[in-house]
Amino acid sequence: MMEIYQVDYIIDLSTGEKLHISEFDPERIPEMQDLNVINASSDVLDHCTMVPRNVMEDAKHGYDTEFKKLLRTPPIGALLKTKQTLCSERDVCSMYDASKCTTRNIAKGSYALPICWEADVSHTKYNDHITAASRTLRTAVIHAWRRGMLAVRIG
Repeated sequence: MMEIYQVDYIIDLSTGEKLHISEFDPERIPEMQDLNVINASSDVLDHCTMVPRNVMEDAKHGYDTEFKKLLRTPPIGALLKTKQTLCSERDVCSMYDASKCTTRNIAKGSYALPICWEADVSHTKYNDHITAASRTLRTAVIHAWRRGMLAVRIG
């Protein structure tokens, strides 16, 4: 399986809030440079906050006015907006539990979605490489949301 190297950090907003960010940057994630992977993952990526690189850099340095205008749905809301996704390993996993191994398993303050969970992409029109990259990318974003992180796409 491929690895997705997103960067996780906290931004202190001028409102006094702390925002937990999981940054998905095409410069660090080559799969995000492939339009087919982006299209195959659009059901999840469309719910991420899209931020231009310069605006993100400004926000990291305390200049968050433009960044705050771009903020979208909070992590749990984004998770609920995506279509229900089961684990792709449900047919071979001895620990599979239909009530826990789905994106609808949400409990406040709990990270019940198992760490081994992978997004199901069984209904795809793309080749195996694109499908695998999409699965890995979608899984990383959903796990970020599940941990309460705002998934930010740099563009």
